[in-house]
Amino acid sequence: MAALTELAGPSIVNNNALLYKFILTVNTRFFAKVFFASSWLSLCEQSHEAPCQRDPAKPRGWMPASQSHTFRLIDVRKECVVSRPWQSRYLALSYVWGGIEQLRLERHSIDALKVPRSLQKLRDDIPKTIQDAITFVYLIGEKYLWVDVLCLVQDDKNSMKEGIQLMNFVYENALATIVAADGSNPHAGLRRLHSNSTYPSTNCVQTMKPGLRLMALGALDLYLKKLKWSSRSWTFQEQLLSRRTVVFVNKQVYFCCRQRIWSEDTCTDKFPDDRLMYEWRVNAISCLAVGFSSNGDLEDDEEPLTLLTNMLEYYGMRELTYERDAINAISGVLNVISTNMGSEFLQGIPVVALDYMVLFQIYGDKKITRDKTPNAGRRARRRRNFPSWSWAGWEALYSWNTHPDVSPTDPTYFNQWLDHRTWIVWYKSIGSDLPKAILKKQPGDKRSRGEIRVCYSRTSQPSLADRFVMLDTLPTVPAASFAIAPAYSTQDLLRFYTVVVILTVSLDIPDRIPWPLHNEYDSNMLHMSDVKPTAAIYDSEGCFSGLLLFDIAGFVGEDGEYELVLLSDSQNSLFNRVDLPDPSRLNPFVSYQAINSDWRLYWVLLLTWNEGVAERRGLGQILRSAVEKSFSPGPQWREIVLG
Repeated sequence: MAALTELAGPSIVNNNALLYKFILTVNTRFFAKVFFASSWLSLCEQSHEAPCQRDPAKPRGWMPASQSHTFRLIDVRKECVVSRPWQSRYLALSYVWGGIEQLRLERHSIDALKVPRSLQKLRDDIPKTIQDAITFVYLIGEKYLWVDVLCLVQDDKNSMKEGIQLMNFVYENALATIVAADGSNPHAGLRRLHSNSTYPSTNCVQTMKPGLRLMALGALDLYLKKLKWSSRSWTFQEQLLSRRTVVFVNKQVYFCCRQRIWSEDTCTDKFPDDRLMYEWRVNAISCLAVGFSSNGDLEDDEEPLTLLTNMLEYYGMRELTYERDAINAISGVLNVISTNMGSEFLQGIPVVALDYMVLFQIYGDKKITRDKTPNAGRRARRRRNFPSWSWAGWEALYSWNTHPDVSPTDPTYFNQWLDHRTWIVWYKSIGSDLPKAILKKQPGDKRSRGEIRVCYSRTSQPSLADRFVMLDTLPTVPAASFAIAPAYSTQDLLRFYTVVVILTVSLDIPDRIPWPLHNEYDSNMLHMSDVKPTAAIYDSEGCFSGLLLFDIAGFVGEDGEYELVLLSDSQNSLFNRVDLPDPSRLNPFVSYQAINSDWRLYWVLLLTWNEGVAERRGLGQILRSAVEKSFSPGPQWREIVLG
């Protein structure tokens, strides 16, 4: 015990029963593992600049007035919950809850858990992972730890709402995040701390002689991707936002920052000044974490809208216990991107890019495997807590990275698309409330890149009279109010005017439309060209006019006439990337090599209606010529209430 006291300090033995109980169960080799992690933290702090360094004085994202100066932390020395300034130095914990009952901070227990040694007295109710994290923080010489279950008031809706909105600050500004990746619940503990082996778990190939072994090393990402921790929605943003992580996985300890990855079985920490951001990164999410803040901010060559859609595609593959948390579990990421875009978010969507974000495709009825990533290949299901026009309204795989018409990587071109190829003036209302314009800034308002990262916006009012000459009156302001179905009484509704047409939706897709021969993009990304459309569209003359992808498999059971609403112009077919061998038979819809100046298509939504409120059930494209050849009463300019 004298050796333990010398290594860790007498306070562990004399003043901290929780830590004392832990130390009695481990070998002195445990301290070598702790000091590994402690030295890596010190090396990163001393050798790496931005983006590894935290700057709590300049928080990004939303900060509530009531919590702008203090927040709760665990004081690992006093073993209680304390309120401290945001600028405090602390570590955070990322782990899997696993539906296990555990000690929680609640309104009735706030005062009790503020009392020194209160956590010591309740240690039997504290899961092993949290106990181990407290011990780890103590032994590396730090004082504070943030753990969600003990630092957010779990039965106070306002406290939880504010706390969830601050996840970007909690994880970005932590000294490091302790990642308990090995366990499927909070009782798993930080297993490497309890291993009696001096050596980490490695694949030993050959022992050449005493002290010299050959071994096969695996990338950290390869170990993480197989675990439950990597399948959970909440841990997605914790991985992305954390500047440094101390990862317990594969029966050893890893250190991962925005510039390097170190482990017990390598010696690359001998060269800490080398800046190798993508060192050992073989997982797209891990690479996104680097791109998320290469200079303490978004990378110069990564536009925020592109980054957002890439993140959401991978986030859609994660699992949620409660569907109501679909936006909460990624709110920290949305906060940071909102700040960089200079845009408010509505139901998980930046309002300045609403015309683009509603064009997401749902891959719900096609089994897609992505390197056996957890949760891939699900069928789409509606989340009733959220509207159908948002990605959050669907438990499914979804994608935006398939638009040949427009790319958010070029804001200038993107804004030209908004100016000349969109026309909808968006309004919102909650239930039957009066509609309010979504965009507060009027077209033509200028915002420089010095004020915000990038400006996506229309620079002129849409010209409706020249676009839809066949229609007489074209109002854009929705009706004042109307009776609403109870199911939508508390939901954010989109309200807008656009053209509605009636066309035939058929499950009989022409055989002569060629399918893609191969995916020309990174195989890790989702693309519409990987999925065949689920229906064809025909006009009143029986001519082929477009293609649809249903959001829910089997939504249309038989051929029939359906209403389609026009959203924006489209230049190229989304469903096809090769031309027919015989150009004389080439239908203009399926040509991928369209003339740049020729926008011959419209984006359309297939809707279903419930007491005056519509929900989307499919996304597709139709030929412009199909509008005038639609079924009676022909094209109509109508108000749409979309829930």
